[in-house]
Amino acid sequence: MICLNNKEMVELPDLELISCGSQGKVYKLGDDKCVKIYDDDVSKYDASIFKKIKELDLDGYCKLYDLLYKDDDDILGYTMKYYEEQVENILMMPTEYTIDSFNRLYNSVNRLGNNGILACDTIPANSIMTNDGVVLIDFDACRMFNDKERVLDVNTNNILYLFRRIYERDIQKLGIGMDDNLDNTFKCLFGFSKEPVKALEQRMAYTKTPMEALPYQYRYR
Repeated sequence: MICLNNKEMVELPDLELISCGSQGKVYKLGDDKCVKIYDDDVSKYDASIFKKIKELDLDGYCKLYDLLYKDDDDILGYTMKYYEEQVENILMMPTEYTIDSFNRLYNSVNRLGNNGILACDTIPANSIMTNDGVVLIDFDACRMFNDKERVLDVNTNNILYLFRRIYERDIQKLGIGMDDNLDNTFKCLFGFSKEPVKALEQRMAYTKTPMEALPYQYRYR
């Protein structure tokens, strides 16, 4: 038996396990919803941050529903929208997929920064590539931080690093090993800028897919 944040008591049936992470397990809960249940020995989600992110309804972040409680104070987990991986490789998608996804997430982490929230744990394992763009599905590590200017810079760096890591992962899916040349290319594409969306658009200008932004010897294998 668990308690929703509106104090309604519900009992979870046997559920399909979707994934296991460092903090807990995620189960399917109907066609378009899932539930994360924390392990007993982890630091639980900060309820105030959960409520703020839910209130902001950030584009490119998973939609949140309810916190779950064992009792009035002990958070058991939370429910959220279920997202299914629909894109196999970002490098083979139209360039606009990367730019639009990055733009949405960049705007979202800016909103987090303006609310003093540090966007942490932005890694490929915590993202899903849907047909509508990249979605961050796990942000339990988000924390409050007083220096908003610093938070904005860190949040920008974290999103740039997320896309660099996705590109590195997906180039390896194509059977191409990472080397210094590719590493430098990805660093250039997702290097820090005060106007990162504009910089990314310039760096990927005139390319139909991200593969065309790579050095010639890596294209069309």
